[in-house]
Amino acid sequence: DAPATGEMFLTDVYQGLGDLPRGSIKRLRIIQIFPKTTPLANRPAIGLAGEENARAILGTVPVEADGSARFVVPAHKAILFQALDPDGPAYQTVRSVTYVQPGEKVSCVGCHESRLTAPVSATPTAMRRPPSKIEPGPLGDRPFSYVEMIQPVWDKHCVECHAPGKKQSGGID
Repeated sequence: DAPATGEMFLTDVYQGLGDLPRGSIKRLRIIQIFPKTTPLANRPAIGLAGEENARAILGTVPVEADGSARFVVPAHKAILFQALDPDGPAYQTVRSVTYVQPGEKVSCVGCHESRLTAPVSATPTAMRRPPSKIEPGPLGDRPFSYVEMIQPVWDKHCVECHAPGKKQSGGID
Protein backbone atom coordinates (compact mmCIF):
# COMPACT_ATOMS: atom_id res chain seq x y z
CA ASP A 1 0.00 0.00 0.00
CA ALA A 2 1.25 3.46 -0.92
CA PRO A 3 1.23 6.00 1.91
CA ALA A 4 -1.67 8.44 2.03
CA THR A 5 -0.91 11.73 0.31
CA GLY A 6 -2.24 15.20 -0.29
CA GLU A 7 -1.33 17.93 -2.76
CA MET A 8 0.32 21.31 -2.22
CA PHE A 9 0.21 24.26 -4.59
CA LEU A 10 2.41 27.36 -4.32
CA THR A 11 1.36 30.32 -6.47
CA ASP A 12 4.63 32.29 -6.47
CA VAL A 13 7.67 31.49 -4.31
CA TYR A 14 8.95 35.06 -4.84
CA GLN A 15 6.01 36.64 -3.01
CA GLY A 16 7.51 37.65 0.34
CA LEU A 17 11.18 37.02 -0.56
CA GLY A 18 12.01 40.68 -1.16
CA ASP A 19 13.86 41.74 -4.30
CA LEU A 20 15.19 38.29 -5.11
CA PRO A 21 15.55 38.07 -8.91
CA ARG A 22 13.17 35.71 -10.66
CA GLY A 23 14.89 32.47 -11.60
CA SER A 24 16.89 32.44 -8.34
CA ILE A 25 14.77 29.66 -6.79
CA LYS A 26 14.79 26.38 -8.69
CA ARG A 27 13.52 23.83 -6.16
CA LEU A 28 11.74 23.46 -2.84
CA ARG A 29 13.15 21.11 -0.22
CA ILE A 30 10.51 19.29 1.83
CA ILE A 31 11.48 18.46 5.39
CA GLN A 32 9.57 16.30 7.85
CA ILE A 33 9.64 17.35 11.51
CA PHE A 34 9.42 14.49 14.00
CA PRO A 35 7.51 14.88 17.26
CA LYS A 36 9.48 15.20 20.47
CA THR A 37 7.91 14.03 23.69
CA THR A 38 10.30 15.44 26.29
CA PRO A 39 8.81 17.83 28.88
CA LEU A 40 10.85 20.79 27.57
CA ALA A 41 10.95 21.27 23.80
CA ASN A 42 14.64 22.13 23.57
CA ARG A 43 15.98 19.63 26.11
CA PRO A 44 17.81 17.62 25.13
CA ALA A 45 18.98 19.79 22.24
CA ILE A 46 19.24 17.98 18.91
CA GLY A 47 22.27 18.74 16.76
CA LEU A 48 24.67 21.67 16.82
CA ALA A 49 21.90 24.19 16.19
CA GLY A 50 20.00 22.94 19.24
CA GLU A 51 16.90 22.13 17.21
CA GLU A 52 13.76 21.29 19.11
CA ASN A 53 12.85 18.41 16.82
CA ALA A 54 14.63 15.86 14.67
CA ARG A 55 14.19 16.30 10.93
CA ALA A 56 14.30 14.23 7.77
CA ILE A 57 14.82 15.65 4.30
CA LEU A 58 12.11 13.98 2.25
CA GLY A 59 13.46 15.43 -0.99
CA THR A 60 12.86 18.25 -3.45
CA VAL A 61 10.31 19.38 -6.03
CA PRO A 62 10.77 21.76 -8.98
CA VAL A 63 9.76 25.42 -9.00
CA GLU A 64 8.54 26.72 -12.35
CA ALA A 65 9.98 29.84 -14.02
CA ASP A 66 7.00 31.89 -12.80
CA GLY A 67 7.68 30.80 -9.20
CA SER A 68 4.83 28.30 -8.97
CA ALA A 69 5.06 24.73 -7.72
CA ARG A 70 2.60 21.85 -7.47
CA PHE A 71 3.52 18.66 -5.69
CA VAL A 72 2.38 15.62 -3.72
CA VAL A 73 3.26 15.36 -0.02
CA PRO A 74 2.71 12.64 2.58
CA ALA A 75 -0.44 13.01 4.68
CA HIS A 76 -0.42 13.13 8.49
CA LYS A 77 3.20 14.33 8.69
CA ALA A 78 4.47 17.70 9.92
CA ILE A 79 6.41 19.23 7.03
CA LEU A 80 8.13 22.52 6.27
CA PHE A 81 9.79 23.95 3.19
CA GLN A 82 13.05 25.54 2.08
CA ALA A 83 13.43 27.61 -1.09
CA LEU A 84 16.67 26.48 -2.75
CA ASP A 85 19.00 28.46 -4.97
CA PRO A 86 20.37 26.88 -8.19
CA ASP A 87 23.32 25.28 -6.34
CA GLY A 88 21.08 23.66 -3.69
CA PRO A 89 21.65 25.70 -0.50
CA ALA A 90 18.54 27.05 1.21
CA TYR A 91 17.78 30.69 0.52
CA GLN A 92 14.82 30.81 2.92
CA THR A 93 13.20 28.36 5.34
CA VAL A 94 9.53 28.41 6.24
CA ARG A 95 9.79 27.54 9.93
CA SER A 96 6.05 26.92 10.39
CA VAL A 97 4.94 23.36 9.80
CA THR A 98 1.95 22.32 7.78
CA TYR A 99 0.00 19.09 7.39
CA VAL A 100 -2.32 17.61 4.78
CA GLN A 101 -5.01 15.00 5.17
CA PRO A 102 -5.32 12.13 2.67
CA GLY A 103 -6.60 13.56 -0.61
CA GLU A 104 -6.54 17.16 0.66
CA LYS A 105 -5.39 19.97 -1.64
CA VAL A 106 -3.77 22.97 0.02
CA SER A 107 -2.40 26.16 -1.49
CA CYS A 108 -0.45 29.23 -0.46
CA VAL A 109 0.44 32.49 -2.16
CA GLY A 110 4.19 32.64 -1.56
CA CYS A 111 6.97 32.35 1.01
CA HIS A 112 6.61 34.73 3.96
CA GLU A 113 4.17 36.86 1.99
CA SER A 114 1.95 39.41 3.71
CA ARG A 115 -1.31 38.00 5.09
CA LEU A 116 -3.07 40.61 2.99
CA THR A 117 -1.64 39.22 -0.26
CA ALA A 118 -4.03 37.58 -2.69
CA PRO A 119 -3.15 35.01 -5.37
CA VAL A 120 -2.50 36.24 -8.90
CA SER A 121 -5.40 36.06 -11.33
CA ALA A 122 -3.44 34.36 -14.15
CA THR A 123 -3.11 30.56 -14.15
CA PRO A 124 0.36 29.69 -12.79
CA THR A 125 2.48 27.29 -14.87
CA ALA A 126 2.49 24.54 -12.22
CA MET A 127 -1.32 24.32 -12.36
CA ARG A 128 -1.13 23.37 -16.05
CA ARG A 129 0.62 20.09 -15.28
CA PRO A 130 0.18 17.15 -12.91
CA PRO A 131 1.67 17.53 -9.43
CA SER A 132 5.36 16.64 -9.06
CA LYS A 133 6.42 13.71 -6.94
CA ILE A 134 9.10 14.34 -4.34
CA GLU A 135 12.57 13.42 -5.58
CA PRO A 136 13.97 11.67 -2.48
CA GLY A 137 16.90 13.05 -0.55
CA PRO A 138 20.11 11.10 0.06
CA LEU A 139 18.67 9.27 3.08
CA GLY A 140 15.21 8.66 1.66
CA ASP A 141 12.74 9.56 4.40
CA ARG A 142 15.04 8.68 7.32
CA PRO A 143 16.21 11.35 9.79
CA PHE A 144 19.44 13.20 9.10
CA SER A 145 22.55 11.23 10.09
CA TYR A 146 25.87 12.95 10.82
CA VAL A 147 27.61 9.57 10.69
CA GLU A 148 26.28 8.80 7.19
CA MET A 149 26.34 12.28 5.61
CA ILE A 150 29.14 14.32 7.22
CA GLN A 151 31.72 11.95 8.68
CA PRO A 152 32.52 10.39 5.26
CA VAL A 153 33.40 13.88 3.95
CA TRP A 154 35.78 14.44 6.88
CA ASP A 155 37.26 10.97 6.38
CA LYS A 156 37.79 11.47 2.65
CA HIS A 157 39.11 15.04 2.59
CA CYS A 158 40.38 16.05 6.04
CA VAL A 159 41.29 13.33 8.53
CA GLU A 160 44.48 12.18 6.78
CA CYS A 161 46.15 15.54 7.41
CA HIS A 162 44.17 16.91 10.33
CA ALA A 163 43.94 13.90 12.63
CA PRO A 164 45.02 14.35 16.26
CA GLY A 165 48.80 14.28 16.56
CA LYS A 166 49.48 15.23 12.92
CA LYS A 167 51.02 18.68 12.59
CA GLN A 168 50.82 20.67 9.39
CA SER A 169 52.93 23.64 8.37
CA GLY A 170 52.36 26.49 10.78
CA GLY A 171 51.60 24.07 13.62
CA ILE A 172 47.93 23.69 12.68
CA ASP A 173 46.33 20.47 13.91
